[in-house]
Amino acid sequence: MTVSSTTSRNQYTATSGQTVFPYTRAKNDLTADMVNELLEYKDGDLFWKNGKKAGTLSKHGYISVGINKKYYKAHRLIWLMHYGQNPKGTIDHIDQNKSNNRIENLRDCSESENRMNQKAYKSNTSGFKGVSFNKNANLYTAYAGKGSKKYCAYFKEKSDAVEFSELLRNELHGKFACH
Repeated sequence: MTVSSTTSRNQYTATSGQTVFPYTRAKNDLTADMVNELLEYKDGDLFWKNGKKAGTLSKHGYISVGINKKYYKAHRLIWLMHYGQNPKGTIDHIDQNKSNNRIENLRDCSESENRMNQKAYKSNTSGFKGVSFNKNANLYTAYAGKGSKKYCAYFKEKSDAVEFSELLRNELHGKFACH
């Protein structure tokens, strides 16, 4: 799916024809009972009680649902519906797909853990998370960190840097390691 801007300010149209609005973060003042009265959950999607699918795709890739003139992220509503309370931290999409809101793909985590489970940045030129090429030294740098501790090592071969970086992330990030 591609998203293109239109002449209307802050409005986008997806190739599926769905209108996409920017996400405005709402204070989650809803209760599980309130949400369950309005919505039903089925296979990662939310539906209004009349059977229509609820939510629109935000410009950040999340599904947002408008309730009482406020937009709520669908994954937060789904969490509330299933567990009866808001998460203690943030909600992580295990597979990094922001619109995959199946309950088994969502987990409560800290901001730090959520960042560990991110894909490589778009500006990454090596093609591998945690690996860069040092032109001055003519070596590949493998790096990862957790909290204030940062680790790096240098390698002649890219494949060695990739392997080391993945092992290091597995050790440091555990179940939140993302390659």
